[in-house]
This record gives sequence, C-alpha cells and structure tokens, in this order.
Amino acid sequence: MADADQITLSGSESESTHANSSMNDKNREENSSSTSSVQKSRSWNETRIKLPSKYFQFMGDKKDGKGFLVKCLLCHESKAKYTNKGKIELLTITSNSGYNAKRHIKSKHPTHVTEFNTAWNNRKEDNEEESSSSSVPSTKKVRKPNQSSITHHLAGAWKYKQIRTQEDLDKAILNHLIADLLPFSEVDKEGFKELIGGLSGPLIIKSRPFMVELLKKTYNKSKSDLISELQKADYVSTTADCWTSRRRSFLGMTVHWLGQDLGRRSACLGVRRIFGSHTYNVIGKAISDIHTEFKISSKVNCTITDNGSNFLKAFNMFQRSSSAEKKPDSDDDTDEDDEEDIVFIEIGDIMNCGEDLLEQGDLCDDEDHFYLPPHMRCSCHSLNLMATTDVKNIENQRFQKLKNSVDAKLTAIWNKQSRSSLASDFIKATLGELFVIHNATRWNCYYDALVKVESFLTKDRDNLAITFEHFKLKKLSSVEEEFLREYIKIMKPLTEALDVFQNEEQMSVGCVLPVLSLLKEKITAFKNDRTIIHCAPLVTSLLNGLEKRFRSFHENKSYRLASISDPHFKFSWVSEEHKTEDIKLLKQEVERQLMKASRVTSQPQ
Repeated sequence: MADADQITLSGSESESTHANSSMNDKNREENSSSTSSVQKSRSWNETRIKLPSKYFQFMGDKKDGKGFLVKCLLCHESKAKYTNKGKIELLTITSNSGYNAKRHIKSKHPTHVTEFNTAWNNRKEDNEEESSSSSVPSTKKVRKPNQSSITHHLAGAWKYKQIRTQEDLDKAILNHLIADLLPFSEVDKEGFKELIGGLSGPLIIKSRPFMVELLKKTYNKSKSDLISELQKADYVSTTADCWTSRRRSFLGMTVHWLGQDLGRRSACLGVRRIFGSHTYNVIGKAISDIHTEFKISSKVNCTITDNGSNFLKAFNMFQRSSSAEKKPDSDDDTDEDDEEDIVFIEIGDIMNCGEDLLEQGDLCDDEDHFYLPPHMRCSCHSLNLMATTDVKNIENQRFQKLKNSVDAKLTAIWNKQSRSSLASDFIKATLGELFVIHNATRWNCYYDALVKVESFLTKDRDNLAITFEHFKLKKLSSVEEEFLREYIKIMKPLTEALDVFQNEEQMSVGCVLPVLSLLKEKITAFKNDRTIIHCAPLVTSLLNGLEKRFRSFHENKSYRLASISDPHFKFSWVSEEHKTEDIKLLKQEVERQLMKASRVTSQPQ
C-alpha cells in the first residue's frame, strides 16, 4: 500500500514537473518576446528619424501614427517637468523631420546649440552603437525603471547645473562677477581660487585679463543678438532717465517690444556716462545715439521720460515735426530740478556755420543733426508731482500749518530711530515694531510711513505716547491726528493708481485713461464727504492737478484708442458726451488698418 502510494506520489510529481517545465518554457518565450518588443519600442528604428541620444530619449509613438514622442534630457536634467494635467512634458517629433528638435534646443537651450549640431551630425554612429549593444541577446529579466531618488523631489535640489567643462567654469565665474557687481580682481584672490579650485578639480581658474576679454566678447554677442531681435519687431518703445551717483552722471535707457508670440519683451539698451550739465541738447544727442547704435531710430514710436525740463525741451526742439506743431511745455508741469539751458559753441564753429544753422541751434557737421521720436510723460512721475509739488503749493494757510506741524513732529521721531541704535532698540521694545522711514525719491514711502503712524495711533496709542515722552518730543494733538487720518484717506486712491501704473507685467497704455478716470471719480466724491474738515484744500489741489497734468492724455487719440480697444475696458470709462466721438474714432482706425492690409496683400510678391 505504501508502495502504491509512493508510486502514485511519484507519478503526480512527474506530471507536476512536466507541467512546470512547459510553463517555464512558455514564460521564457513570453519574456523573450516582451523583451524584444520593449527593445524595439525603446530604440530608433528605420521608420523614425534618428535624434542624438545625448539630448533626447524616445518615449513612444503617437496614437495617430503621425510622429513620435521624445523627452528632452536637458529639460529633465535637474527635475522632471510635468504638464498641467500631471503628465510628463514630452516633445512631438515628425517621423521624417528633426525640425522640432532643433527648434527646441535653439529656443530653450541656446548654450547647447553648437554641441547639439555636432551631435546631430554624428547621430547615426551614436544610435548604431546603441542599437548594436541593445541587439545582443541577454538572459536577464527586464527590470522596471528604478524609482527616482528622493533628492529630485526636495525643494532646491539639483537647482544649479553642474560644471563639467572649462567653458562652463569660465561662464560661471563671469556670471558671478556680473551678478554680484564684483571687481575683476576677485579672481586673483587666494580665497576665491581655493574655493573654486576645490570645487572644479582639474579645471583652470583664468586670470583677470582673460575675464575682461571674455566680458567684452559676451557683451558684443549679447548686443548683436539684441540688435537682430529688434530687427524682427515692427515697432518699439524706449524709456530714458538721468541720475547722478558718486559725483558722476548717467543716462539709462530700456527698450520694449512685442515678440513673434505677441508676448511682451524688454531689454536694457545701455547705461552711459553723461559729461557736463544735463542740458537738453546733451540729453537729446545721447538718446539719438543709442537709438542709432541699436538700429531702431525708424522703429521707435515713442520715448517715455519724466517731467524734467531738460527732457521736455529736448523732445520739443528735436522731435521730427514741423515747428508749428511744437508747443512749449509749461513751467508748471516740469520737475523741480531744472538745469540751466546754456549751450556752449566754439568760436570756430560760429565762424564756419551759416546763420540758418545757428538759428536752429545745430552745428555744421552732419553727425550733429538728429531727430527724436514722439515723447510721452511718465504717468507715475506725474502722480508723484501731484502728491508733492502740487500739495506743497496749496495756498490755504491752515492746511499748510497743520501739515508742517505733523511733518515736524513725525520727522523728529523718525530721525531718532534712524540715527541712534539705542533709540531704535527702545522703539522696537515698546511698540513691537519700528516706524517706516521714507525717502525723498518716491512719495509712496512717505504715505506708507504715515500709515504706520496711524496704525500705532489706532492699536497702541499708549505705548506711542510713552515713546514720544521718552525722547522728550511733542506728541500729535487731537487736531493733528484728525488731519493725519483725513490725509491718508484722501491719498489712498492715489497710491492705488500708482500701484497699477508701476506694475511691470500687466501695465499697458490702455490702462492709463481708465485708471485716471476712476481716480478722478474717487477724489471728486471727497468733495461731498462731510467728514473731510481739515483737508478740503487737498481735494481741490488733486483735482486741479489731474486736470493740469493729464489734460493732454485725454486729448491724445492714441491713448483713447488704446483704452477703448482693450477688452478689459472698452467704453466703460468713457463719458456719454465722448462715447459717440470715440466710436467714430475707433471705426476710422479699423478702416485705416483694413486699407493698409489690403494694400500689402495687393502688392506683387
């Protein structure tokens, strides 16, 4: 019986072994077929164009069969990128064209264009070696991709590109000097050499003269790239400003244009030294030279500056228009810092030039003849002048007496905080935080300083009184506190308008008139506010300032067209008496653009 059982058990074991053997054979065939299919799907075959494996990884064919998907290894070098739907970012490539791959490298990774072109020329050999190595039969099982390291998901991990070549090191050191405004002698310091040498290994830290030459080459390349980019734009606008720092004067200019994708682009044209006085002819010549240098003289539709008399006179004198159209700017609209408009001319130039040139204020050389584009005043600077110059010129004696008294008491406590560390520590310990200290450059800082004082009066009046008593300063009276609150209440709409105008990302010309119209409505409402007792002259001054400084803005057709054609505003800000006129203006502009487009299409190619 035992033998029979043993025989039966042996028979069952034999059948089981045979079954397991056949199952293993079947699994080997399936694994072999799946391995070959994976290798086939993960490699470049004859029907697809071959891309450099150093830059792109094949991810699969598209469902419609029109092309395939790849992953850019440069984009995903430090951290995987995902779309809004949570899928990994992939690039679509046409089966028989590598245009999308080249365009992606050129637009997203311009520093790798040269290396990519070399790899593109050698891509066949690279992929043949890869395919030959993948065609070697292997008995290993197909493994799942390793799970990504946790460091890839940590904030700030792999943020910076690893330096591998001498060129990368030179660029990194130059960028370090430029970004941190360091002198070139930094590269000769022993501490710097020890730090960078320990990180870069066998790579060489170049000397100061080499870095100077590299900066010149980098600047020339950036400048040529900017010029070529500006050549693609139909119109550009520029801004200009002058300032003095460390006994030296500078002129800074920026340029703004729309790219091919209608996205806003901005760049710095230059920061140049200005020698001598900031007279109108010196500034006008400098602006014209920068426009000519970047080949945009015929493309600049406007240049925006502040309200300084030198800028206003420069554009009034040298703007390309007839003398009848030129209107001298009122002295009331200019900045306080006026320069003497004295032009020194050599006696030899006077003897050699004709009277007609002398009347125009130009010298004989052709290079001295220049023209400036249309001019626009900075809206932010005009609002700042309303809050400073116009308020200072209010003739109401009671208002000026209260304002001067408040300013004197607050300036005293602000000076204590700024000039003494002991006073600053006491204020911080008593009030829990410090006062906001304003500067003379931006009026917003003065408003923020007053708001901070008002918050102390509301939340911590007792400790504020203790602070004034500690420094033996006179605290604000009840009337002065009322004046302070009224002043902040009236000036708040002005600060909100300034915040809109100073938004670099979303601000446009179309926002100017709607914002000014809304500002005027808010300030006009204060005329009927019975709680305004001490600052009624301030309301009148602001309304007069809006009328005086922005009247030309409302009369400018370009401003009105920009606002009514903006989908955010349309005609919502236009009064009923001007709506019919603006509708007619918009129709005329549409007809003009249609005629212009028809002329372009009708011209023979």
